[in-house]
Amino acid sequence: MKTCSDLTINGTCTSINLSPSIALTLDTVGDTDGNSSTPDSMLNLSVGLIGGAKKIRFYIDKIGLRNGSGLNETTFIDFVHSDGVGDYIDILPAGGGTLFNLQLGSETAGHMLTIANGKFDTIDFGSIFLRDKSDTLNGGACATCNLSFTFKMDKVDLTGAGFDISNDGLVFSVSSFLTPIDITFGNIRAGNSGTNMGTIGVKGLQVTNLALTISGKS
Repeated sequence: MKTCSDLTINGTCTSINLSPSIALTLDTVGDTDGNSSTPDSMLNLSVGLIGGAKKIRFYIDKIGLRNGSGLNETTFIDFVHSDGVGDYIDILPAGGGTLFNLQLGSETAGHMLTIANGKFDTIDFGSIFLRDKSDTLNGGACATCNLSFTFKMDKVDLTGAGFDISNDGLVFSVSSFLTPIDITFGNIRAGNSGTNMGTIGVKGLQVTNLALTISGKS
């Protein structure tokens, strides 16, 4: 991961080298509602961009599985979106500032973890390969078995979304996507075929009162 001074998705990523670019603020707050007779202390941790940082570049190569000895690794999702350093995903929060708040105690933001600035506009994952276990990056015994496509989300704004822990598990909730989101799967290809099956997607996806719960086995 690195921070960049550039204001565009993809392309160049000029590193912030001479000054801090990520601010981590830790604060304890007591009596958040002004009623001293009922203490409601809270621990607040906020993370934001400073020092000219405008976007964050996350480097991600692949997602795979290997056995307990660290051998026989199988890649099942491979990201191909390289800048010469590695494959990456750019996150560009409009306006910078605080990205998220983690609050423990009396949560004035309404969630344990709140996305303070989730206006990302476009998140481009580049080309993604879903690979058969017999395939390799350069084409293997089953190079015709993989599926590849580009994946992009436009008009992304998750400001105000949050994570909480309930009796049922980890809950992600958002009252509404502030702008309808466009999700696009493009340049869809099966195997090493040169045939492009085109583009599919969803335009203007609007969701309100979303609550997604992730729970393990009991």
